[in-house]
Amino acid sequence: MALRSIARPTWRSRRLIAGLSGVAATALLLVSGCSVLNGSGGSSSDGSSSGSGNLEKTTITVAAQPFVDAAPLYIAKEKGYFKQEGLNVNIVSLPSSTVILPKLVSGAIDVAEGNFGSAITAEYNKTGNFKFIAYATTGKPGAVQVLALPNSGINSAKDLAGKTIGTNTLKDVLYDALAATLEANNVPLSSVHMTVVPHPQVPQAIGSHQVDAGVLVEPYRTQAARTYGARPVVDLFSGPTANLPYNAYYVNSTFAQKYPHTVDAFLRGLWKGAEDATSNRKDVEQILPTYTNVDATTASLIALPNFPTGLSTASVQRVADLSTKFGLIGGHFDVSSMIYNYTPPSNGG
Repeated sequence: MALRSIARPTWRSRRLIAGLSGVAATALLLVSGCSVLNGSGGSSSDGSSSGSGNLEKTTITVAAQPFVDAAPLYIAKEKGYFKQEGLNVNIVSLPSSTVILPKLVSGAIDVAEGNFGSAITAEYNKTGNFKFIAYATTGKPGAVQVLALPNSGINSAKDLAGKTIGTNTLKDVLYDALAATLEANNVPLSSVHMTVVPHPQVPQAIGSHQVDAGVLVEPYRTQAARTYGARPVVDLFSGPTANLPYNAYYVNSTFAQKYPHTVDAFLRGLWKGAEDATSNRKDVEQILPTYTNVDATTASLIALPNFPTGLSTASVQRVADLSTKFGLIGGHFDVSSMIYNYTPPSNGG
């Protein structure tokens, strides 16, 4: 398998593997995780990791955006999954990757949850030196959309020409996805004006006609629909951009080198939260109002993105290639050096 990845079997599949033996167990690991060497971390019968006793750093600070993308992180903290790994995780909420990136570079935070495109651009411009350690989300139809008011005259991508679109951050994955969608509909990218409006403020900006349309992630996509009657006119993660990686967890390369066991413990806890978010949307609905400004009803109506527990170089390379194509970076960039290789506990767990 050519992908350089942290692809891993799920916690549920490892319970099954524990009941198998010899060749059968090895075969199931290969099917569910691509590689035993790049598989998942160990877990004892009480759910704690077998690798939690050798952490180089036991308290870390994670900066996350107030979007649904961070739900697995908050679920993992709420359910004690990080504690089971011997790790104390402090979460700070920051509005965008443009705010988070400088804090990561300076060492003010240890882990960033933010846009793949922004990190790749910083790496290409040599203003950062990062390792992607995990997906936060990958896109799927319905999860991230461009919304407009019913009387705006905007009904499709073709109607966005000459219009002003509010978005959380310029020149990121969402920019790439919108650019690809416009291209597919023969709409010149230069004909669309994009302006920065934080996602939580986009619904009001649409409702008050400050912008003609807005790029919205959950839960603010649903909030815009409920509060202002905004409706989707473009789906950013369908067709050529289906399953495109959107948000990531990443660290400074020096942090990854100095604290590998800490990073691995964080990943094991995060992955449990991601699996819960995927298998039980109620966990997401209950956690969202605790770190966003939406109510329980809005949380119950949102469209969930994908919360993958692996990380493939080929998938992340799609983002870099789109960033090159649409001018976010000046040339081809190989992301393989940015991919962190998770190491399972020595007992094979």
